[in-house]
Amino acid sequence: MTPLRIDLKSVDDFRAALTPLIQELTDTLTDLSAAKQPPLGLFEDAKLVASHHQTLRTEHLGRLQQLVWALIAERDGNDEMLAGYLAAHSAAVDEATDLAKGNETGAK
Repeated sequence: MTPLRIDLKSVDDFRAALTPLIQELTDTLTDLSAAKQPPLGLFEDAKLVASHHQTLRTEHLGRLQQLVWALIAERDGNDEMLAGYLAAHSAAVDEATDLAKGNETGAK
C-alpha cells in the first residue's frame, strides 16, 4: 500500500482560494436578498411575470445559499484534515527524534 502524502502547499492554496470566494458569494447573496422586485404593473400578464420572477428569485437565492454552505463545509473540513495531518506529522517527528536520541545514548 502506498503511503498517503499530503501536499500542504496545495491544501493551503485551495483554502486561500475558498476564503475570498465564500466572501464574494456571501456579499452577492446579501445584495440579492435586499434587492426589490422591479415594478411590472397591474396587468394580468405583469402579475404572472412578477410571480414567476419571485419564484425564480427564491429558487436561485436558495441555490446560492446552499453553495455558500457547501463551500464553508469544504473549507472547515479541509482545516480539520490539515490539523489532523499536522498533528500526526508532528507526533511522528517527535517519535523519530526520541528514537534518534535513544540510539545516540545507547551507542556511547
